[in-house]
Amino acid sequence: MAKGKSLNKNEVKNIRLILPGMWLAGVLVRFIMALIFRHGPTVIIDESLYTNIARSLAAGEGIAYRSQPVPYMYIFYPLLLVPVYLFRLPFDLYRVTQLWDAMIMSTAVFPMYLFAKEYTQDSRKALLCAGVLLLAPDMAMAGYLMSECVIWPLSMWLMLFSWRMIAGEEKTLRSGILTGAVSALMFWTKPGAVAMGAAILLATLVLALKKKDKEKIRTAGAGILVMLGMIGGFYLLYVFGFGYEMSVLGLYDKQLTEVNGKWILAVAEDTFLQLMLFAIACSGVYFIFPYAYYKEFPVKQKHFIIAVSAGLFASALGTAALVDMYQWNGSFTNM
Repeated sequence: MAKGKSLNKNEVKNIRLILPGMWLAGVLVRFIMALIFRHGPTVIIDESLYTNIARSLAAGEGIAYRSQPVPYMYIFYPLLLVPVYLFRLPFDLYRVTQLWDAMIMSTAVFPMYLFAKEYTQDSRKALLCAGVLLLAPDMAMAGYLMSECVIWPLSMWLMLFSWRMIAGEEKTLRSGILTGAVSALMFWTKPGAVAMGAAILLATLVLALKKKDKEKIRTAGAGILVMLGMIGGFYLLYVFGFGYEMSVLGLYDKQLTEVNGKWILAVAEDTFLQLMLFAIACSGVYFIFPYAYYKEFPVKQKHFIIAVSAGLFASALGTAALVDMYQWNGSFTNM
């Protein structure tokens, strides 16, 4: 892709003001939507589970549900909710938590801008991409006390660091390590999401081995080790530190069903939602139809598209597999 026109000092200064403004606008829009459309928690276990674990962690009771120990490992989102329960403000706690979620979710504009700027080499286009984020349908998830509020910005940080790992010429080792770290955090937020980062790292490693690129082999290998180390380290903490048995689903019953038509539709739905994340960040057409323009791409873009395509597909399968364990087949299939 051709390098975009460079910005002058005033334009750079304006962008430094515009991005925080976009974040604030995202917070306000998301919170207003929550006030209008969400009047109380949903009658599902997720919101109750996350908020009760956060309350227990704030009270020093460990991972517990109403003071009773609960075998649930994916606590990154409840950890982010702990400040809400530590500093109980004199307002409706449910609304305060929704506002906190909107603040967390809207931080996605920062990695989105950085990634789109580096990918397109056009600062103005990157700013537009960050603005489009405010219109994304997933915006409504900020009204729910759900881990999707964290997965959204984590996905954008993953995209930024994996791009730097694959396309960067300097400090790629650090980017590989950060890719692995974000992948682990995604696992401790929603377990199926780890497949995205894992597939990107593995695809990067395979491409590097094919080209015999020692630096990229070392970079991807370091990312994989960091990801596995962080996941394994928390498993040990969970089992020996908190004293819980390993559990995949926690309070959920593990009800595996056969692969059927609804399962396939669940995969399709999840794939569509995740593709939308990347399509917005990449200014649309270059990823919506990536292989139609494939020959025109520099090698770095080609490798990145291959890795991310593998990551999105793996994440869709991983998420849909867990969804099927819950015997829930996606909103499209429940219509």
